[in-house]
Amino acid sequence: MASRSPRITRVQHELGAREVVVGRLVAEGLTNKQIAARLFLSDRTVESHVRHILNKFGLSSRVQIASRFSRDVSSTTSTGSR
Repeated sequence: MASRSPRITRVQHELGAREVVVGRLVAEGLTNKQIAARLFLSDRTVESHVRHILNKFGLSSRVQIASRFSRDVSSTTSTGSR
């Protein structure tokens, strides 16, 4: 059997690794303070990552980040099994 390579999503391609993690936590509904505590970062560092995500995708709110991440995840899981 041929092994399937993991699909690199647009989010993963355009963001740094830490930004991807922060974006996923934003999509889960965590606040900057909660994300900072979970990742052992300062609030300002998380704020900076959120700002970079917003700028890179031309977004204006955390809700849009959540939508982008959930859409990206659903597009990778919708390929499912055949």
